[in-house]
Amino acid sequence: MGSILPQACFKNAPEPTTSRTTEEYRLVLAGGAGVGKSSMLKSICLNQHSCEYEPTLHVQVGVKTVEINDEAVVTIHLWDTPGAPQVDLSNMIYDKADGVVMMFDISDKDSWLELPNMLDNIRAHLPTSAPILLCANKADQEPHVADMAALRRFARSEFLCGIVYTSPLDGAGTRTALKHLVRETRASKDTGNHLRTKLAVGWSPTGTICGGCLFGDPLPQALELEASRGLQAQIPLVIDLAIQALTNLADPRAFELADQSDRRRIVNYVEFLMVLSQQDIHGIILEINKCTDAKVIGQLLIMYARRLPSPLIPQSVYTAYMTGARDTNHKDGQSSVHQTLRATAAVASIQDPQKQLLKAICQFLHGFSGRDAGIQALESVLCGGFDDDRNKELRSELLADEDSRTDHNGNLVYMLTMFHENVLW
Repeated sequence: MGSILPQACFKNAPEPTTSRTTEEYRLVLAGGAGVGKSSMLKSICLNQHSCEYEPTLHVQVGVKTVEINDEAVVTIHLWDTPGAPQVDLSNMIYDKADGVVMMFDISDKDSWLELPNMLDNIRAHLPTSAPILLCANKADQEPHVADMAALRRFARSEFLCGIVYTSPLDGAGTRTALKHLVRETRASKDTGNHLRTKLAVGWSPTGTICGGCLFGDPLPQALELEASRGLQAQIPLVIDLAIQALTNLADPRAFELADQSDRRRIVNYVEFLMVLSQQDIHGIILEINKCTDAKVIGQLLIMYARRLPSPLIPQSVYTAYMTGARDTNHKDGQSSVHQTLRATAAVASIQDPQKQLLKAICQFLHGFSGRDAGIQALESVLCGGFDDDRNKELRSELLADEDSRTDHNGNLVYMLTMFHENVLW
């Protein structure tokens, strides 16, 4: 096995400190013969750029150490694999890999057409948690055999973690490729859920065609949608988009539990949307706008609300409401007027940003055909301290009263939804 002077790569590397973690990853450069794997290895590890082709007949390993803010010092073992079909080292290479850069020559049609078979071979041995980055090399050469739309379709259909253009002429894009694959690899290790990152496919490259980033310039459709959404409002973008999508889809099954066989697909899609919402504002607008699966959007609304900094209904407000519901005389105190007054009193104790968001959700649920299922799914998410022992006890007491159970006495989200128009927000 060959090696490209690992010591040279450590020359200016930062020394690990006690405040940082030290991490180590094996990343593999995969691709057919002549696509430029060795050139990328030299560009990243030795800062040497060359367009000369020298066949790789054995594995070459370069080492690169990078500092990630104040978090970690990461040592990357970059493996260059032989591209000749008669030299198959798949079993040895991929089964221990933490990530893969799948390269092809964007000026060569045969190289482009080989990608599906190459990907099958990689995934036959690669751990399922390892991300795969698509690298369109030799981007400086014209014409290109595939445009960005074709690359994006392929990357999405195969659940790759992104697309990067590179050039061996001056090394453009090589560091971008390394940076994004390291980011995706670290995320997959941290979360334990590779699908959270493997689905995050970028939209279009920025700047010159080489060195494009995963989440770059917005597409024109995204800008139009953003302008039409009124994003200066107090409602978070993702919740605003989810409410609008659910309203348009008008599917009463949006908040119903999915079958076990379908649950994993929905969870994976929602995790993808959550990551996209943090990394690409224009991408999340387009993705939600085109999604026709109401259950995905319903779960997205629930998950996003669950990850807000604090519940929309503070625990003290929820407990006070529950106590009042228990103590109120059923015969004299449960008219619609009394219910509206108690709901209004609860709302008065909620601060404005949370109040406006709660109002938007309840207004949506009020006219939604799957209202009861939506309320049931969102109640524990919106109400702080829902699983607190005191509140569990109060709910048990209310459920023991058949009349209170029938008219949903004690369900604050239900009351705010049903009497939405009469509550003094």
